[in-house]
Parts: sequence; structure tokens; C-alpha cells
Amino acid sequence: RELLRALQDMRKKEGLNPADIIDLKIMTDTIGQNLINKFKEEIIKTAGVKEFIFTENKGTEIKIDELSFVLEIVK
Repeated sequence: RELLRALQDMRKKEGLNPADIIDLKIMTDTIGQNLINKFKEEIIKTAGVKEFIFTENKGTEIKIDELSFVLEIVK
């Protein structure tokens, strides 16, 4: 939920509408990738993500408990 909330805040700051579909670059460890893959369908529906790209990026860092994610929205 915290990750989804942070992603929604990022979309808002980018000035995106709820209907805008995005790609999401994600930099995290294996545990973080597994977590995202586990909730992939929910993230796609809620945040309008078309594709997840696990790669290094210069996006926003989000820490959730011991996990760290760097997220970058690609329009």
C-alpha cells in the first residue's frame, strides 16, 4: 500500500490524469522485485502502469521498512 500511495503521489506531481497509462522504471533488490511481481495486477489497475522495467534510474527513492525502491515514471 505504501508503494502504491507513493506512486500515486508521483503521478500527481507529474500532472498525470488517472486515465494516463505509464511505464515504470524500478531499481530494487530481488526481494523488492518479488514483492512488485506479487502485487503486479493491483499496481497495474490502481496506478495505470503498462510495463514494469527493472533497471537503474534516477527517479524518486522510496523506503518501505527494510526495502528500498527507486521509481521513475516514463510517459
